Amino acid sequence: SAINECLESSPETSGQTPIHEIETELLSIFSDVLNGKKVHLADSYFDMGANSLQLSQIAERIEQKFGRELAVSDLFTYPSITELAAYLSESRAEIKQDVTAKPSHVTPKDIAIIGMSLNVPGASTKSDFWNLLEKGEHSIREYPASRLKDAADYLKSIQSEFNENQFVKGGYLDDMDRFDYSFFRLAPKTAQFMDPNQRLFLQSAWHAIEDAGYAGGSMNGSRVGVYAGYSKVGYDYERLLSANYPEELHQYIVGNLPSVLASRIAYFLNLKGPAVTV
Repeated sequence: SAINECLESSPETSGQTPIHEIETELLSIFSDVLNGKKVHLADSYFDMGANSLQLSQIAERIEQKFGRELAVSDLFTYPSITELAAYLSESRAEIKQDVTAKPSHVTPKDIAIIGMSLNVPGASTKSDFWNLLEKGEHSIREYPASRLKDAADYLKSIQSEFNENQFVKGGYLDDMDRFDYSFFRLAPKTAQFMDPNQRLFLQSAWHAIEDAGYAGGSMNGSRVGVYAGYSKVGYDYERLLSANYPEELHQYIVGNLPSVLASRIAYFLNLKGPAVTV
């Protein structure tokens, strides 16, 4: 059959039987989903004529067949059946070795949280937050006096009247204006125009990595993904920049895009996995 012809064209050495079997299964899945299109081991999926929907179906079929979670992005990382089979074979061997060495009920879909960071009103670290919870305290307070001048300057810049009585009690973060841009290898002007959310995320992401024990260059060049959940509320910061620095539009337009959020930390750490802002 066509599948056997494809396999015969692939060189096989001793010890490759597991990969050979995986390649056979993959060829069958791809042929079935692509409905008769020519499928070869070394061809890229797009050369085979696969579209995004079909790649999603293929990833789901592979998950069902091999019992291993596979994202569509993995198909871009391993863009041919040969490369994908090698990846699945290595993963299967690692899983088998782990199970043999230390029997457990862990499945491929289990997630381990090994590092954590937070920055909430009244607590910029886990221990500070835990102390608040233990004491049964909250951090709702009057608007910080140290930020009144900044607030007045902002309202003036957008041509809005300043009234100190309009500020209400709330949960306010501390040290919003402090950011070590040189640590993240950013130019001063880039940092100046960055959305505060971008700065906060960089700091929090780095602290979480430190907390997990992976600081320094231990992840440099690794296949590590960054997935960031983000919800933008309003465009006040963009209004402020547009009103005061219209000639610097090119400096801040990219840095304030939500899609850049996950990419910044991935670029800083030289991570090779997906970088997705949800």
